[in-house]
Amino acid sequence: MNNPNLISVIIPTKNSEKFLEACLKSIKNQTYKNIEIIVVDNNSTDKTNDIARKYTNLVFTKGRERSEQRKFGGDIAKGRILIHIDSDMILEKNLVKEVNALIEKGFDALVLTERSIGNTFWARCKILEKKFYEGNINIESIRAIKKNIYKKIGGHDKNLVFSEDKDLDLRVRNAGYKISRTKAYVLHDEGDVGFFDLVKKKMLYSNTSHTYANKHPNAFKWQSNIFNRYLIIFKNYRFIFSQPLEYIGLLLLKTFEFSAGGMIYIKSKLLN
Repeated sequence: MNNPNLISVIIPTKNSEKFLEACLKSIKNQTYKNIEIIVVDNNSTDKTNDIARKYTNLVFTKGRERSEQRKFGGDIAKGRILIHIDSDMILEKNLVKEVNALIEKGFDALVLTERSIGNTFWARCKILEKKFYEGNINIESIRAIKKNIYKKIGGHDKNLVFSEDKDLDLRVRNAGYKISRTKAYVLHDEGDVGFFDLVKKKMLYSNTSHTYANKHPNAFKWQSNIFNRYLIIFKNYRFIFSQPLEYIGLLLLKTFEFSAGGMIYIKSKLLN
């Protein structure tokens, strides 16, 4: 018998032992209790699977990338609502309750308002960046969606690595579904991230960005234009007085990320 109040939280993992326990604890500690946790692992070689099985029996090995893992989890989920998060995210305790309430009000999908946490200088720069992006539909993406709508639009595109979450968001928006956002936060733990870690991550995703660019040329044009990011940062100029080092660091980080990512994109496009 189907449980009409069940909500499925789907987490793709890959050597996620550093962050996963905090993520899963935050789900178990939700005020809304009717939750199934689905962990879809990509052949981890650390203790990821051991940690996952402490919290759920629904642990699977699947996928080459997160998009395939997310889609597998969404396809097997039994909940009427799907919540897709990453293994380095922590949910505020009322978040799932709020997701359920907003869907009950008639919304079809939701942006989970996201903030970063972390202690290193570059993590603090990312914290500032997330504040600047809050509410910007060109950057944020939905993470909660009705299961029937997820199936109707085909779920995550397994062929995407770059911006697989934004691709889903765009397809839901373009189909005309009702979207809202939560007041409760998803906290993204940046850990002890360094400057070159962030630049390398941007380069890794940029290597596959041509597939997304072909599918969503207008969205990609906006996302890949560094001046759009500069404009957002400059509009928040007041932070240069309260957090001058982080503000300047963010400008430097975005410049290097976009420069490195742009070179990789051009290279990958020429090869494809």
